[in-house]
Amino acid sequence: MTALTGKFSTSDTYMELVAPIISPDMNIPFVEELTLSGAYREMDHSISGEDNVDSLSLVWRLNPSLAIRYNLQNTVRSPYIGSAFKPQYISI
Repeated sequence: MTALTGKFSTSDTYMELVAPIISPDMNIPFVEELTLSGAYREMDHSISGEDNVDSLSLVWRLNPSLAIRYNLQNTVRSPYIGSAFKPQYISI
């Protein structure tokens, strides 16, 4: 078995925002907490190129035991080093 060799570089820039809309001390019925979150990431990968991902989520906590979460994401997957540099075989 031969050793797998190869290299790549990646650079990421990331930002995230969490904004509490309603807090428990506001005493609103059926809404203990309401929080809006968003995130954005720019990536520059030497093999797969440039890309960006983002997400948006909303958490509605009805009480300390029950919460409803909505999450929307746009995401990508970069190749891991094993799949990027694995020898290719062709069978005939």
